Amino acid sequence: MATKIMKVKIKNFKVIEDFEMQLDGKSVLLLADNGRGKSSLMSAIEIALGSKKGIPSHMNKDGEAIVEVDKDGQPYTFQWKVNKKGDIDLKVTLPNGLREDKKGVIAGIIGAIDFDINEFVSLSDSTAGRKKQVEMFKKLLPSEFIEGLNEFEKKLKNTFDERTEINNKIKTLKGFINESPIFGADLKVQPVDVEALNLELEAANKKNQLIKEKENGYEQRCQSIENRKKEIERLKLLIEEEERKVHDEETLNKLYTDWRKKNDYVDVSEMSKRLAEASEINVKASKAEDHNKKLKQLAEFEEQAGEMTALIESTRQAIADAIRDFDSPVPGLSFDDEKLIYNGIPVELASLSTSEIIELGIKMKFASNPGYGVMMVEKGESLGKERYENLLAYAKKYDLQLFIEQVIRGKEELEVQFIPEV
Repeated sequence: MATKIMKVKIKNFKVIEDFEMQLDGKSVLLLADNGRGKSSLMSAIEIALGSKKGIPSHMNKDGEAIVEVDKDGQPYTFQWKVNKKGDIDLKVTLPNGLREDKKGVIAGIIGAIDFDINEFVSLSDSTAGRKKQVEMFKKLLPSEFIEGLNEFEKKLKNTFDERTEINNKIKTLKGFINESPIFGADLKVQPVDVEALNLELEAANKKNQLIKEKENGYEQRCQSIENRKKEIERLKLLIEEEERKVHDEETLNKLYTDWRKKNDYVDVSEMSKRLAEASEINVKASKAEDHNKKLKQLAEFEEQAGEMTALIESTRQAIADAIRDFDSPVPGLSFDDEKLIYNGIPVELASLSTSEIIELGIKMKFASNPGYGVMMVEKGESLGKERYENLLAYAKKYDLQLFIEQVIRGKEELEVQFIPEV
């Protein structure tokens, strides 16, 4: 049996001077204009049961509330009074007659009752808030279900991180490729064998050097012949020898002349030009090769990124399927990796009507503390006929005691009206 409020007695709390009523666990409507005690009555009850949210900054010095409760067939009496410091002293009388003022004991009897649906829904104004909503709801789910989802989400995060790394590489490669000076140019240029070209040039230079040396020898010998002819008469004693030398040198010259006819200078201008161009060509060839490698690597990375995107989507779908097939503790409420969804609509102030927020608040509060059967419903006048009837049916199904406030314009006195059972 859920916790039910049997009797309420309130003195000097906000606009309430003296209120006492026997409720016997029944649901009630609180009818009055604004500022006539509807919210004050609900706050006084919740403060007695351990809530801290409804405590005003200033309390009447003789303020007091007594709330008699039935929990699992046992009577408990909760009472708060304002002490000399202006703070609240809270006590509970147990079924055996003992009185306790320890917060842990009181909280253990009633459980958590401070859940504020309006504050909860307002979290949807930011990305961080929507994620916090999801985490709050997850706390209501069985641990084994959450463990399964965590495995999915861990796999999703790892894959997402891997894809992010690949996409960063793709971005870097694309930047390099687009800024490359040879972007769009012919990338099939072939490198030149500089070493072979150098050997060819070296051989040509050696041959030309040999010709030059022989040519110099020839010229020197010609000069020597001329000098020796002038010396013949003066050196008659040496004529034979000089003639022999002349004969020898003439023979060599003839050999040179014959050899020279067969050997001409090699034109190295073309080879020098090719060698000068080879360095530039090879730089282009190297850049082209590197560019082609990066193009290939880019294609591989893009393929990997595509595969990871598909894996992310399939993992997300697996999470969505698990959430869809799970029997939610809050009927109609599910979630994805970013937000809560109520009856197919994102849980946001801009998306939910006031009556939907009230309905969701009741379901969330009951799910967070199933043993607490008291539900305070603000702005009950905003509920349409269908939602109001659904709310009563929900209360009957889960054995809830409702306190529904309704603004009645012009009604100066607070009226507490029992709600007939449906």
